Amino acid sequence: MSTIFQQVLVVRYAEVGLKGRNRHWFEKQLCRNLQAVSPGCKTKRTDGRIIVHLENAQAPDISRVFGVSSWSPAYMVKNDISQIKLAVKAALENIHERGSFRITTKRSWKGFHLSSQQVNEILGDFVVKNYNLKVDLKNWDINITVEIGRDNAFISAVRYRGLGGLPVGTSSKALLLLSAGIDSPVAGWYCLKRGAKLHTLSFLSPPYTGERSAKKISDICRVLSKYSPGITLQSYLINFTQIQQRIKELPEDSYSLILQRRSMIRIACKLAEKMNIRALYTGESIGQVASQTVENIHTIDEASSLPIMRPLIGLDKQEIISKAKEIGTFEISIEPYLDSCVIFAPRKPVIRSDISVAKELESKIPDIEELESRALEDVQQRTYMDGDIVVS
Repeated sequence: MSTIFQQVLVVRYAEVGLKGRNRHWFEKQLCRNLQAVSPGCKTKRTDGRIIVHLENAQAPDISRVFGVSSWSPAYMVKNDISQIKLAVKAALENIHERGSFRITTKRSWKGFHLSSQQVNEILGDFVVKNYNLKVDLKNWDINITVEIGRDNAFISAVRYRGLGGLPVGTSSKALLLLSAGIDSPVAGWYCLKRGAKLHTLSFLSPPYTGERSAKKISDICRVLSKYSPGITLQSYLINFTQIQQRIKELPEDSYSLILQRRSMIRIACKLAEKMNIRALYTGESIGQVASQTVENIHTIDEASSLPIMRPLIGLDKQEIISKAKEIGTFEISIEPYLDSCVIFAPRKPVIRSDISVAKELESKIPDIEELESRALEDVQQRTYMDGDIVVS
């Protein structure tokens, strides 16, 4: 018997499926993001899955689409056991390894005339008789998946793990305080994983920081924008030198780094309010450096009018480095450069700061608010999409 089947991609999601009455909205955004990584492909929501019809389109790079729990190249056939057998045969022809196998059938449409167990037995017998494979339900080499919907069945023999999380564009906008170091790019990646539309704010200290620092930030934004398919990433650069110089003139040098952080937070909040952004993200991790003790984080937070999200707060440095390597920012981050804060860092930074002391020191810079407003007026902006600069 001949069969007519289509080669498609079956995209599965986990967290999106828990969204109740809002689920369709999350599904639609996930479809848009999948189409963005493969212009020309068509997507269809069916039976708790998204089916990607490639036709003449290039296969999408699903590895950079948040919201996907797993995906498989599959054969789509009619709901007929004979057609399903031939699709199993086609799937196995593309599998070179041989050994053990299992059949895993899922029926989203319970009206199919065979139970899942019956399908497993029929297809298992078919494979054993026609291929040099043996059944092993626990330590299998090949898992042939059969997903039966109302109109079609989807047969696949390989499954790839997705990034999980929520589709980018389903959560509110967020502003990441992005340095050219290792931590903050990883925090930005986790921000995207929660579905946020990401903006970044970076502080430069010319002439102490040069074009290399700005280029590193740009390269990192390129990488992060790849995880935000079809959605722009706005990057903002601010000259922070004058404010740092004024802070360093204060008599209590141990607080200078904390005061710089507080000033950055105030500037970030002002920029966020202009952009209708409701949260800040940073790459801080408890105890990693002097400014990241609980007491110092508390002092820094007091300067913010917005919630500050810290997705790396409980990770150690090696965990952060491993994730940076995985997402493609590590090699950029370790390139030599001068960090804006390091240049003006105190010799002995305060470990357990006091908010009242910080405020008293800030009162000795009566024009601090004016300096921060002036820095915002001269902000540089760049727009990235899918790894490219689209507006500079």
